[in-house]
Amino acid sequence: MSVITQKIKNKLTISCSEVDFTTSTDIEFYVKQGSLFFLYVPTVVDATHMTVAIPFADAMKLQALPVSLQWALTDSSGNHVSADPVTVSVGVFLKEAGYDPV
Repeated sequence: MSVITQKIKNKLTISCSEVDFTTSTDIEFYVKQGSLFFLYVPTVVDATHMTVAIPFADAMKLQALPVSLQWALTDSSGNHVSADPVTVSVGVFLKEAGYDPV
């Protein structure tokens, strides 16, 4: 299963034990595919986990091609920290109009 699927809202869980998300500020999550670039503000779950939602409208713009993901934040000491970019595949969604139940 892909980490992200096109044409449907996605909710990702990010895990990292090297920083404490609960004491960090200005947390951002980036998605880049070709000329597309999206910035999201994640929800901190606990010290090592956060979640981020990729809205349906943005998922409709993604192609079934690799996408790069990265987060950045300011830690409790005031240091700017970022994760190394990760490249993952975007899964195919068969329904052309996508899936967005109300």
